[in-house]
Amino acid sequence: MATRKQPIKSVTLADVARAAGVAPMTVSRFLNQHPNISEKTARKVSAAIERLGYSPNVAARMLMGQPSNAIGLIVPNLGDPFFAEVAHNIQEIAREHGLLVWVAASNSNQETEFAILRQMRQHCVDGMLLIATPGKLKFEHGNGTPIVLLDRPVENSGCDVVLVENRRGSMEAVTHLLSHGYKRILCISSDCEKIYTTQERIAGYEDAMRSHGLKFEAILQAETAESIRIYLEQALAGAAPPEAIFTTNNVTTSHVMEAIQELNLSIPDDMALIGFDDFELASLLRPSLTVVRQPAADLGRQAARLLFKRICSDETLTSISLLLPATLILRASCGCPDSRFLSSSVQKTRIRGIATTIPLPALR
Repeated sequence: MATRKQPIKSVTLADVARAAGVAPMTVSRFLNQHPNISEKTARKVSAAIERLGYSPNVAARMLMGQPSNAIGLIVPNLGDPFFAEVAHNIQEIAREHGLLVWVAASNSNQETEFAILRQMRQHCVDGMLLIATPGKLKFEHGNGTPIVLLDRPVENSGCDVVLVENRRGSMEAVTHLLSHGYKRILCISSDCEKIYTTQERIAGYEDAMRSHGLKFEAILQAETAESIRIYLEQALAGAAPPEAIFTTNNVTTSHVMEAIQELNLSIPDDMALIGFDDFELASLLRPSLTVVRQPAADLGRQAARLLFKRICSDETLTSISLLLPATLILRASCGCPDSRFLSSSVQKTRIRGIATTIPLPALR
């Protein structure tokens, strides 16, 4: 019969105090970064903690109403490269502040999102970052736990929010296609039309087409390459076949490229293409893909900094809304010369120069 191991005795705060030759209260003040700790005492306590391998009891700290030194992050999909980059940069900023990030995926389901928000609140996270599913935020913002929204606003939430210039980015991309002489341009999306980013990108496409007095058509819920292929095949056989396509996200872009390949069409000779969202292999494709690049890294960093500002402030501040610029990356799929022969100043067009503070945009 196996002998049951005795539990290993945990190192306590009192053990650290004895080893450092100070009072337990002094150790507690050191852990809470109290300003009235001399450098000499701090070195003694730090050395004792290192020598004994002491780790604070987070559960006990939370029961005493002390900060958990953790924040929550909820994204729709952890497998999406855009959300992954956002999460990575949030973790980098959190690490600089000595905080842990709990990351969870809502799978674009509002009930799942609400359950995760509730669990994180029960575990006393110091604040939360959220890329929200469409609908009303099912969480009491006024409960003392700061929430910062990113990528998508929630109407009447009262939360800080960091957004990207989706509408302007799309408008600039479609305007660029128009500058090549294309007039029959489709907008194709596989996103839910209720998602804020999809709405804004389609609106930008419509703005560009309308400003040139042209007809426009947005195809929603194009979930597969096969469904896109069938639609394009029918459209190409019509009296006014499309000349170019603007896609609203990476998934749709890949489906469109597959459909075009199956139809034995050439990009950009038979069909020009610009996609919203850059991705790692876009510049390596032949032809290389023209895209609107989102500032995913900056989106994560700015949202994290806003949250830490809320956590550290006792003041009731007016909600802040930041709008970050997107970048049009000119490559070959739109009809431009191959990007290998373009200067760097031509390849990148910053859609707006600086981030600006704006009123929270209303959902249509």
